[in-house]
Amino acid sequence: MKRNSFYELQQRVIYLAESQSYQDALMQLEEAKTQFPKKIDRIGQWKANVYSLLEEDKKALNELEEVIHKGFWWNPVILENDPELDRLKNTHDFQKIITTCAQLYHQEKQLTVPKLRIEGNPNADKTIFSLHMRGSNTEDFVEEWQDPSLTNNYLMAFPQSSQLFSYNCYTWDDAEVAYSDVNEAFEKLTIQHSLDHKKKIIAGASQGADIALETCLTTFDFQGFILLIPSFKNIDKIENFLKNDAGKSLHGVIITGDQDPFYDNVMKVHSLFEKYNFSCRLVVQQGQGHVLPDNFPTLFQEAVEFILPKNKK
Repeated sequence: MKRNSFYELQQRVIYLAESQSYQDALMQLEEAKTQFPKKIDRIGQWKANVYSLLEEDKKALNELEEVIHKGFWWNPVILENDPELDRLKNTHDFQKIITTCAQLYHQEKQLTVPKLRIEGNPNADKTIFSLHMRGSNTEDFVEEWQDPSLTNNYLMAFPQSSQLFSYNCYTWDDAEVAYSDVNEAFEKLTIQHSLDHKKKIIAGASQGADIALETCLTTFDFQGFILLIPSFKNIDKIENFLKNDAGKSLHGVIITGDQDPFYDNVMKVHSLFEKYNFSCRLVVQQGQGHVLPDNFPTLFQEAVEFILPKNKK
């Protein structure tokens, strides 16, 4: 699958809707149901949005109901906070969908536990422990790591949060639960694979990068960190770690884009690394928003080489 292709679908549909090319948007979304069968919840919501813009309320409701009938659902907050569905929200059918979603969400939430997926080369001398984005999952995140330059050179472990957000979407919102999930996953990894003679790097994307950094600064299990499009929010907390010399011997790399909404915060955090004399390289991709870059495998390899240079003992 082409990297970021679902993101590109989303951007195309937004462009078509803003251009009032509604029929083209509907056609592309209908085709996408076959291309992305595990994303029916998001595609169905987007189709309902377009029908709502066209004031075709029945068709909009039918799209939402089709999602439920196919076994998918949403965190009800997602639909309730969607402004493009406002014209539907007082209808009986919409409220019925909300009630069904609430029941399914709470049922699934009770059953959700942290998971670990292991990929790559078990004989590699380097281990990558990488945390998914907010609102994502290990299955989708692993797809970003299937380049042979990664799968051949690293043992890779991907923990999945126990914090359910919506259908097959998980967050790291509760930091204490997140740290518990990460520690549990790392312990499982050490049971399944001996890491005694492997170099270990922690990585993460978006909110997963934030948790990865704090984990790295509070444990000595890793030689460094690679933060992909981090979404730093609590900068004061990060500074408290740094000024207390937490993880001073670590090397790290931050990869972001100059169009990322969190770009300014990334720059502030990187300046803190410089202020407290930490070894942290910043890589800024021109024109990139909050999405992994197309040349992600190459950038990741370069980041690993910065953290673990070949002549480093």
